[in-house]
Amino acid sequence: MQDPSITILLLSLLIFQLSAQSNYSNTIFFSSKTSYNISKPHFQVYLKETNQSTNGIATLNQPPSQCKAKQLSLLVRHGTRYPSDGDVEKIDNIIAKLQNLDLKAPFVKVKDWNNTFTLEQESLLADAGKEEMKSIASKYTSQFPNLFSSAMSKSGSENVEIISSEKERTESSAKAFVDGVSEEITVDVMNLNSKINIRNDLIRFYDFCTEYIDVVDSDAAQEKSLIEFHKFIAGPEMQEAAKRVSAEASLTNDEDLFTTEELEIIWLLCGFERAMKGADYDSPWCYPITIEDSLVLEYANDIEVNISKHS
Repeated sequence: MQDPSITILLLSLLIFQLSAQSNYSNTIFFSSKTSYNISKPHFQVYLKETNQSTNGIATLNQPPSQCKAKQLSLLVRHGTRYPSDGDVEKIDNIIAKLQNLDLKAPFVKVKDWNNTFTLEQESLLADAGKEEMKSIASKYTSQFPNLFSSAMSKSGSENVEIISSEKERTESSAKAFVDGVSEEITVDVMNLNSKINIRNDLIRFYDFCTEYIDVVDSDAAQEKSLIEFHKFIAGPEMQEAAKRVSAEASLTNDEDLFTTEELEIIWLLCGFERAMKGADYDSPWCYPITIEDSLVLEYANDIEVNISKHS
C-alpha cells in the first residue's frame, strides 16, 4: 500500500492551547479543558492581527497558488467531552452545599441549576464535541477539496488513514470528523468509518512503556511529583482566589467559604457549560470567577497535568 494521501490521528491529549494571558483576550480559559469553540475566535483574532488570515480564513503556511496538495496529515484532539465520574460526584456535592446557603445575586441562580451530567455519560464525547469535529473537518475539506474528493471517494479510500485510540470520545470524534467531510463532499461514510484504525500503541504509547509506568506513573512517583502542585494549592494565590470567589458569592462564615477544590469545580462547571452551550453562554457558574482567578486556576491545572504528572 502506498503512503496515504490523508492521515488523521485523533488524540486524547491537548495539542494546542491559546494562552489566557494573550493581549487580545479577556476570556476565561480552562487550561487543558478549554474547548475548541472557546479558543477558536481568539485564535482567529491572533491570525488577523499577525496578518496570517484573509477574510477570516487562515493563510498560515499556505502553499503557493501554483502548487497542488498531494498529502495531508492532521493531528486532532478529541472534541468536548462530558465530565469524569469524579467530577460528577464533586458537582453533586457543591450543589448540595449551595442549596443551604444565602447566596448573592446573580450567583444565587445556581440554586435553580439542574445537573444534567450523569455517571452514565462520564467522559463520553458530547454533542458539542461532535459539532467541533465536524467544523474542523469542514474547514480542511473546503481548503483542500480536490485532495479530499479523490482520497475519500470509494475507489480512493485506500489512500485515507484514520487512527484513533480505543477511548469512546476519541473514536466518536473520528466518526464525527467523517460526518463533517460528508457534509462538504460525497463520501461513503460507512466505508470510511470501517477504516478507523484503533492504535493504542501509537496514540496511548505511554500505556505500553514499562519505564514510564514504573518511574513516572506509579503511585509513589505520582505522590512525589505532585509535591509542587500541593504547595501551590496551599499557597497564597489559590487561597486568595478561593476567598475572592467566596466573597463574590456572599459567603461570610468561615465554615461556608469555598475550599480550593470547590473553587476548581465552580471554574470547571463554567467551562463545561460554555463548551456545551457556546463560548458566550451566560452560565451562573461563571459569575464569581474573574480573569485573575482563572489565571491562577489554569496555572494550578498546568502544574498538575503538564508538569507534575509527566515529569
